[in-house]
Amino acid sequence: MQTSIRNIYAAGDVTGPYQFTHMASYQAVKVVYNSVLKIPQKTSYSYVPWTTYTMPEVAHVGYTEEWALKQKLFREKVMIPLAENDRAKTEGERAGFLKLIIGKKNRLIGATIVGNKAGEMIPLASLALNKKMKATVFSSLILSYPTESEIYAKASLEILKRSFRPWMKSLIKNVFLRKI
Repeated sequence: MQTSIRNIYAAGDVTGPYQFTHMASYQAVKVVYNSVLKIPQKTSYSYVPWTTYTMPEVAHVGYTEEWALKQKLFREKVMIPLAENDRAKTEGERAGFLKLIIGKKNRLIGATIVGNKAGEMIPLASLALNKKMKATVFSSLILSYPTESEIYAKASLEILKRSFRPWMKSLIKNVFLRKI
């Protein structure tokens, strides 16, 4: 955030590449670390979340499926319709989905959410991307019920199920899903 003049720093729209209020805040924090606290911090534009505030909202962070394919990073995707989420059901929200883009080593590399609360839901994906977490990380979280963010856990479980070998599926079916 340092300019060509050693003691002058910049943040916000003048710096680019993103003209978002949340980006200006992020850059301002980096300026404070670098100029006032003298704790060197670099900025990263790798996983900048954005939200389009329409009805329903559209939020995204990281790679899209198409971009990941072009970069040869794409491994698989998982899409969960919002209509499968209990909170969305109770609020009559049927339109929307969560789409996770998974890369090598099963890491989450992108997420897109369409739904009335997409902007509120995207930070979980943003955190996972920034910390280079696996796409299954959400299955180990305890999420308040009922919340629309639970859709992440459902997506993680879908990814886990895909990795099960036939004998694992049989064991789970016989032990946990048998009728008493």
